[in-house]
Amino acid sequence: MAQTKKIQLDKTAICISCNHEYGIDKFFVKPIEDEFLPKHVIPYCKDCCEQILQKNLEISNGDLERAVWLTCAKLDMPFIKRAYEAMVTQKNRYESKTKKSDKEYPLFRYYYNYVWGNQSMQQATEIWDNFSCSDNFRTEEEEQENQLKRDIEKLKIDWGEQDDLENYKYLVYMYNKYTQNIKIISPQQEDLYRDLCLARLEKRKIEEGKLSGDIGKAQSRILTLLGKLNIDNFDNSKAKSLSEQSLIENISKIEQYTVADYWKDKEKYYDVNKVRKYEEDCVLRPTLNSLIDNRNFDLDIDDVSKYKGISVPYGD
Repeated sequence: MAQTKKIQLDKTAICISCNHEYGIDKFFVKPIEDEFLPKHVIPYCKDCCEQILQKNLEISNGDLERAVWLTCAKLDMPFIKRAYEAMVTQKNRYESKTKKSDKEYPLFRYYYNYVWGNQSMQQATEIWDNFSCSDNFRTEEEEQENQLKRDIEKLKIDWGEQDDLENYKYLVYMYNKYTQNIKIISPQQEDLYRDLCLARLEKRKIEEGKLSGDIGKAQSRILTLLGKLNIDNFDNSKAKSLSEQSLIENISKIEQYTVADYWKDKEKYYDVNKVRKYEEDCVLRPTLNSLIDNRNFDLDIDDVSKYKGISVPYGD
């Protein structure tokens, strides 16, 4: 372990994240002479450091190594591979006893202890002053391998343990095929589609001799799931002729823009509220008389009473 200079600490410091002033014991000491950190502590309180790591864990989709690397970059702290591995070992040891999730462990404190804390792994010849002293994060091959592991873990959550990657590819293909242009409205519906894909995979394995089982029962299970999802009416999926498509389109327009009964019998509801009659007699007629010298005065003064109470709509 490298020898560090004894540093005189102030009694309090202000966290630049939550803007609260705490006693110095609420901060991680940075045992490095740094002109930009006169108080010689990481300028984030301990709670905020943990929160930063947890946020980076979410951003990294559960990739703990990437989350620690991003946290070190933000806090200007070196990312040291063997310190990270020691942190993971400590976490796994506690995890086997307590069964907690990553969010429930003070992961940053574990890591800090192995870098700058009382369990520092720094050798006398090493310099661990800031993030620029970090180990290389990952090679491109390691990154691809890590991404593949994360993808497989996600597939296991969705589909359970499968024999090989080809089975996962088939399940994803079938799920996308069944749910294309389908709006999933509930977790139960999604689960039924996944059950259907698993039933298809089971039937396929039986047909290929990779699984012993009753092909009839497998087919029956598929039909049952198709019925529950209401996608067993195969006639509905049959391609429509041009005349059928035209009829369906016309019906849709009628229902959307007018009343179906009106389309059937256009005289049935013609000017049912007498608005058109009012406009012709009391608006159009006198307007034409004035503008083009029409002589249409065929309107009895007693007829005006029949227009009382008519509400004339102007626009929608």
